[in-house]
Amino acid sequence: MQQPPEPPVVIVPIEDFSLAQHAGDYRDWPRTTPLLRGGAPTGVEVPGYCLLRQYAVGERTLLITDWDCPYEEATEVLLLDAQLRVVARKQFGVPYASFWLTDAAIADGGRALELVLCERERWRVEVLERRPWLLGSLLQARREP
Repeated sequence: MQQPPEPPVVIVPIEDFSLAQHAGDYRDWPRTTPLLRGGAPTGVEVPGYCLLRQYAVGERTLLITDWDCPYEEATEVLLLDAQLRVVARKQFGVPYASFWLTDAAIADGGRALELVLCERERWRVEVLERRPWLLGSLLQARREP
């Protein structure tokens, strides 16, 4: 007997999380930042220093962070499972260049995010229910024309 198809993953904006603040010289900051939920520590650390956007994707969470570095900015898209473990990560950035997030919009009926980086680069990010093949990413990103 064939199982019915799974409903599509829907991306919904939330405001549950924040990142702890680092003190001292920027050059001495660690590469991860404690994740807070409702202002309380979660015991989880994620890459990046600024939380730019956050979304619920079923029981999972999608976070967009950056490194607060204007001349070598990178933007991180992180998918966390229900236990807040990072299960997929996509970094937009290259050395000696900036890839800052200009805009993020939910697209395709909530099944994708459309990101604008550096005011001109357009990317579509989709969250998959399960990994393609065995080792594929749960985050699929492609550059849009």
